[in-house]
Amino acid sequence: MKQQLICVAGATGTVGREVVRALTERGARVRALVRTPRPGLLPAGVEQVAGNLGDPVAVGRALADATGAFYVS
Repeated sequence: MKQQLICVAGATGTVGREVVRALTERGARVRALVRTPRPGLLPAGVEQVAGNLGDPVAVGRALADATGAFYVS
């Protein structure tokens, strides 16, 4: 997965954090759509975009240039 940018919505939940961890361990760049960015909650290097799925502008920012996406709830 090297060089791929993957967006994860729901990244701060129990399952979402495991998805993010697995992706980063495999070399993917990860961008997380989160309600409130919190440093240290997700692995180092994970980009956090503030917003939610009801906000089309935030979703657009989170998905920009992504090669894949996960919605984890």
